[in-house]
Amino acid sequence: MRLFAYGMGRLDWVAVRVYFSGGLSLALDPATVNLGTLTLDDYERGYRDWDGIQWIKLSAYNSWALYISATSSIWSYTGDLPDPKKPCGHLLWRVLPTLSGGVTRSQTNFTPLSTAEVEAASGPAGDALLPITFRLLVDYDTTVPGTYTLDFRYTLVVP
Repeated sequence: MRLFAYGMGRLDWVAVRVYFSGGLSLALDPATVNLGTLTLDDYERGYRDWDGIQWIKLSAYNSWALYISATSSIWSYTGDLPDPKKPCGHLLWRVLPTLSGGVTRSQTNFTPLSTAEVEAASGPAGDALLPITFRLLVDYDTTVPGTYTLDFRYTLVVP
């Protein structure tokens, strides 16, 4: 950036150096997702969907990519029966199409959650709002009565 400075009848050049600290932000709404209680219909169907249950708002100073991964390969189980060791891949996710702009590519097909990072979406510099949908696969062997917890993370990267 260059600025002109006038003084005492002569023209001087003043060079101004601007330092920019990379601006990245990522916010989840809600931060914790509660999938509630399953019904007999869910078991008969083999899954249950939650559309747009979590929203991701992000901002990046440059092109960006958002990744998702589980922190464990199995769900944590609390209950009276033996741990069914429900795989993390029984939670499927996808990014719903959005009209907010700021997204050039997104995973719109249901994808099993895994411990490996998978790209959820990417886009140019700026702001983006991503609605996330989840599908939980349920069956009588790996979804016995009890409480299940699975931690997963979103990672925002600027190449």
